[in-house]
Amino acid sequence: MVMRYINIGKASIRALTQGRGLSVRERLGLCFRGFKPDKGIVYDFKNNDPSDYVSDLEHIRLKNMRVNGALTDVLCNKLLFERFIGEWSDVPKNLAYLNSNNFSPLCARTSIDSVEKFSSYLAQAGSVVLKPASGGRGRGVLIIEAVGNDTYVINGVKGDRENVIRKISGLNNYVVNEVVHQGEYSKAIFSESTNTVRVLTVRWNEQELFIPAAVHRFGANGLRVDNWSQGGLCSSIDLETGVLGAAVRHPANSNWKMEWHDKHPDSQNPIKGVKVPYWRNICSTLIGLAESHGFRYVGWDVIVGNEGFWILEGNAFSDLNLFQVHVPLLKSPQMRAFMNSVAG
Repeated sequence: MVMRYINIGKASIRALTQGRGLSVRERLGLCFRGFKPDKGIVYDFKNNDPSDYVSDLEHIRLKNMRVNGALTDVLCNKLLFERFIGEWSDVPKNLAYLNSNNFSPLCARTSIDSVEKFSSYLAQAGSVVLKPASGGRGRGVLIIEAVGNDTYVINGVKGDRENVIRKISGLNNYVVNEVVHQGEYSKAIFSESTNTVRVLTVRWNEQELFIPAAVHRFGANGLRVDNWSQGGLCSSIDLETGVLGAAVRHPANSNWKMEWHDKHPDSQNPIKGVKVPYWRNICSTLIGLAESHGFRYVGWDVIVGNEGFWILEGNAFSDLNLFQVHVPLLKSPQMRAFMNSVAG
């Protein structure tokens, strides 16, 4: 109870800067219902019932419960995740671990143990991704591309080899990851980022798992990652057919208005109506992984290619706003039962 009021108090302080377009009274009212003020706009509470939505306070409780137990560590660490899940499904390969300018090879095929071998691999492969070994939301991700003539592109900015070395020299607790390529269907929508699917799997009782929601994220405005909170777009996926719905931008990145797009605003290519390849296989694979390994609650990130798919990572504390902007999760009896079980 004490933590509840502490969290409410923190949210109340932020209420004056979030959720513009709502009155101060409306913002504070949302805080006392357990929602951050921006959710009044994201979830359109003028037309929807807040009781149908998992609140931010409930989400914090879910995080603190560590419902996946010791398996939380597998989901939160990219080194463990690749070893653990890569035995059962395709996962982008971890090539090296980088800490304090020291490379430790993780793949015998590439054997990256120095800056020189890193540079050699980059020149040969053409691109590489560096990510913090723990963490998420696209924070700290570096995408480095070799484009020829000692020219590189680092998160969209051109530079030379010295720029690359300077950029990576201060990195600690990072993983060097191979690049896998998205399929033509998502590349056509937006080619400047790798556009991923996120699928939520939930064990709602002792025996049964289900998928309450799934979304497809896309970069936008030159954004090199598809993170929704950083300015990307988020589209719903029909769970039966794998067909995309209209995409939306987070209101914090659109002057606190909900902007919905049937076409990508940059490429002008359709989003709504596009079908995700291998959709049934993706769903059955993720349910199978959650079932066999005992995960209760995971937001899986998937890259869909032309000839298959890769499981990029699993999120133990997946944000729910990117799902609930499309569908209120507590309208599902199974999801409501799961949240009740977490509440104890």
